[in-house]
Amino acid sequence: ALSHLKDTNAVTVTFGLVGIVFLLGMKQIKQRFTKPVRGGSVVANQMRQILKFICSLSALEAVIAATLITTYLYDAHGYTRSKLPIVGAVPAGIPTPAIPSFAVIGDNLTDLLIGALVIVILGFMESFAVADTYARKHGYTVEPNQELVALGASSLIGAFFHAYPVTGGLSRTAVNDSSGAKSVLASLISASIVTLVCFQLTSLFYYLPKAILGAIILAAVSSLFDFHAFTHAWKVSKKDFWVSVLTFTSTVCLDTELGLALGVSVSVLSLLREAAVPHTATLGLVESEDTGEQHWRNLSRFGVAKQPQGVLVFRVDASLQFINRSA
Repeated sequence: ALSHLKDTNAVTVTFGLVGIVFLLGMKQIKQRFTKPVRGGSVVANQMRQILKFICSLSALEAVIAATLITTYLYDAHGYTRSKLPIVGAVPAGIPTPAIPSFAVIGDNLTDLLIGALVIVILGFMESFAVADTYARKHGYTVEPNQELVALGASSLIGAFFHAYPVTGGLSRTAVNDSSGAKSVLASLISASIVTLVCFQLTSLFYYLPKAILGAIILAAVSSLFDFHAFTHAWKVSKKDFWVSVLTFTSTVCLDTELGLALGVSVSVLSLLREAAVPHTATLGLVESEDTGEQHWRNLSRFGVAKQPQGVLVFRVDASLQFINRSA
């Protein structure tokens, strides 16, 4: 990305920055000034509710405003796509349902199965990571098996409409959450609106700047960055901290799927290393000053612990397996 810095489009950057500032500003207004005040006047609280509703539609407001401005720039000032990239013509309607043709597989069955397996693993990792993030954020639980069944059923149905394999998207989920969605009903309403738009309103998005779409995604995803999780990992486990940093950096700089795959791989290798070379300790006896009871403690951590004469007590902090039997 840094190699293309010289090719920066000033107009696009301006649209994107203004969009991000507007969206984050509306988010801050919603968080700070829209909560009902106990004991406040009815009119004031009603105005706060109206303001909350307006802030919740900030993404739609940004799309409408940016489209109108871009239409004016294209018509009055002769802007082109090289100066301000836009979405352009969006095909109307949805693909006609049809039974998938297996004739195209031919002799590529092995390659198809390998590719499908990779898509399933990476798609499930990304989907469950997003679902688990929002589950912890809103205080509910996620069932991994149910998520996998849902993804499989969705992809199976989508196959009859020439759709891509279905996964839970990080950016789309963030936009949905930032818009105030709380239940599956929000997804049903969104699907209904998308269907209506696909059949009747695609022409309205012709002059929509791509920079605004990026601004909406960046503003929504920004809420997912949990700095406290990094500081907590640093205090509790340095290993988990560096795995988190590696996953975050690779996801931002490379790709979401590649970053998640790299993070999972490093985590698995770390677990295998701990299983292969577990922590061990030689134990000695420590006598309690209050009760006189004796307890086994790590000799390297408790200076007062004494090893009984002729007795060696050795503790392995892991299950004994074939990978660590010679450690």
